[in-house]
Amino acid sequence: MRSIAHFLSALFHPLLFPTYGALYITFFAPHFFAQLSPKAFQLSVIVIFILTFIFPVVSLMLMRKLDLIPSLTLEDKKDRVIPYIAVATFYIWTFFYYKPSYRLPFANPLIATMMLGSVIATFVAFFINIFRKISLHTIAAGGWIGFMLGTMQYTVYDIGILIPLFLVLAGLIGTARLILKAHEPKEIIQGYLVGFVSQFVAFTIVPYFQLLFNN
Repeated sequence: MRSIAHFLSALFHPLLFPTYGALYITFFAPHFFAQLSPKAFQLSVIVIFILTFIFPVVSLMLMRKLDLIPSLTLEDKKDRVIPYIAVATFYIWTFFYYKPSYRLPFANPLIATMMLGSVIATFVAFFINIFRKISLHTIAAGGWIGFMLGTMQYTVYDIGILIPLFLVLAGLIGTARLILKAHEPKEIIQGYLVGFVSQFVAFTIVPYFQLLFNN
């Protein structure tokens, strides 16, 4: 069971969520990439992988090398402060890179909104971390559910059947973290809530206020 739990934790590492989200959009909402050539289309996904996974991982490795953190597992909440700031920085960078109003080559409103939700989740988790640990894995899992619901209206397929499957997967991710004794149940539940609400705010609340102020 622990081997399976380690496998699930690695496969669904929180830093991989933006890349999985971008791949999801390429399959279920490909028209949002219509302005890109096939090569640029592939490159846009590679870029988000580099910005949201490679750069943060390299930063963590440098922090470990410089003894700024005791290990890459970040088991203690005080060890997560600097990594939170680093990840938030890369996520903000990615958000602006894909934000359509900046008219950069890979501008994509769904990816930008997903990254806005990820930025919100990171800052909320940073605040909660002052008082207690919170599960980053379940923040990503809850965020994925919120992301799927937020993008349903933009997809070219009926993805309703996928939601129960991903709910089960989200449950398995939380269970894996409990098996590994990485978190307490309340930290797992808080993670789900923070992830889901952050994506809900990004896809629903923020556009509403933008429309309100534009009028």
